[in-house]
Amino acid sequence: MAGPGTWSLPVATVIILLLPRSLEECGRISLPTPTVHLGDPITASCIISPNCSHLDPESQILWKLGTELQPGKRQRRLADGRQESTITVPRLDSPWVLLSCCLRWGNSLQILDQAEVQAGYPPAAPHNLSCLMNLTTNSLICQWEPGPNNHLPTNFTLKSFKSRGNCQTQEDAIPDCVPNNGQNHCSIPRRHLQLYQSMGIWVQAENALGTSKSPQLCLVPMDVVKLEPPTLWALAPSPEVAAPQPGCLLFHWEPWKPSLYIEQKCELRHQPQLAEASWALVGPLLSQTLQYELCGLLPSTAYVLQMRCTRWPLPGQWSDWSPSLTLATAQRAPIVRLDTWWRQRQLDPRTADVQLFWKPMPLDKYSGQIQGYLVRVPDQAKAVPPLCNTTELSCTFHLSSETREVVLVAYNTAGTSHPTPVVFLESRGPPLARLHTLARDPHSLWVGWEPPSPRPRGYVIEWGLGPPSPSGSNKSWKMEHNGSISGTLLQAV
Repeated sequence: MAGPGTWSLPVATVIILLLPRSLEECGRISLPTPTVHLGDPITASCIISPNCSHLDPESQILWKLGTELQPGKRQRRLADGRQESTITVPRLDSPWVLLSCCLRWGNSLQILDQAEVQAGYPPAAPHNLSCLMNLTTNSLICQWEPGPNNHLPTNFTLKSFKSRGNCQTQEDAIPDCVPNNGQNHCSIPRRHLQLYQSMGIWVQAENALGTSKSPQLCLVPMDVVKLEPPTLWALAPSPEVAAPQPGCLLFHWEPWKPSLYIEQKCELRHQPQLAEASWALVGPLLSQTLQYELCGLLPSTAYVLQMRCTRWPLPGQWSDWSPSLTLATAQRAPIVRLDTWWRQRQLDPRTADVQLFWKPMPLDKYSGQIQGYLVRVPDQAKAVPPLCNTTELSCTFHLSSETREVVLVAYNTAGTSHPTPVVFLESRGPPLARLHTLARDPHSLWVGWEPPSPRPRGYVIEWGLGPPSPSGSNKSWKMEHNGSISGTLLQAV
């Protein structure tokens, strides 16, 4: 028979095209097992049938692991004329490899057969098995952690049985629960459960290298019932419901309807809508209460409320936290000091024109927001209109010559501030000496002076742009209550 190098081109082309098909039944790989422990050796054999011997009586069988040729193969001719090659891979370090039995044909390798080899570990015992009785789906839902990756396809089965007491004896088996592929939870439907009877539950893991099971749980389904959270509602003021006090919130809740027959206790958590605020917990609250006044809160502040409940006094699991309810506490009356300054001009012997100025100085960071100011004559009946009711920081009014005092208050819907008396008496302090100024920047001015003797109780600094006007509308002012200072900084000049 002529060698391949002497064939004509048409014949050679036919042989090459038919060669793969002619080799389909030529060789076969044999494995003791297609799955081994990761890191263990594996031995395989490849046998070429006599039908292929015409290719070359001394055909050399080669092995490839993945894409790499493997050394150390042994080849022999069997008594029936077949050729056998055996290879041992000393350590399999990959979870999956493709083992190929090849025949050298000319300058190329021809694959005779291939076999997949998987490597991994027996399954670890599943752990952290826990179950909840869900009354919405009417099923016992169990979940677990499968353990570390064993590199092999692994089947999990949730197994259970009905029992008594501490589940030492098995009474009735419950059908196995097989989770969907890749899921670590499974649900046992209500028809397979006795809600107030003990049952044993465990998870079994199985792959090609072995079987393991989790520690067994013994539970009563209703002892692990998980309720749905209640619904929170704001209580609107009405003749039957008084408005909450400042720093308090009034609300009520409705339990989840399927749980109305179950005795429960609840917990409330609240958090102000402020930066870096944390949750505060209140409880336990009995479900029969259904209404609650939460106090000790900041005034004029929005709060987020959430509630959860559990079966009680019998065992149960906490529900998830309810959807949030946002309520705002009522504001306080203004807590401010009102610095005042005034000018007076005599219109006639019996009437004076008074221009009163004031500035609110908050005394508490939770002071209520000021909505306006009232100026009244002391002991004036409330039915009598005030001298001023304004949102501005000044007002002008007429006073009789007999009236020497008025009262100024700030107010909002929660009430009024402490009254500030304003007495219209000319009380001139000692004159200042060496008044001087220094511009610090385009928006501030330092004003200094030499303190007089005796020292006064305080100073009023008045400044403005342009020439003085009778109304003083183009002037600003500032009060310093420390009589020992010798200067002050005027901002935004």
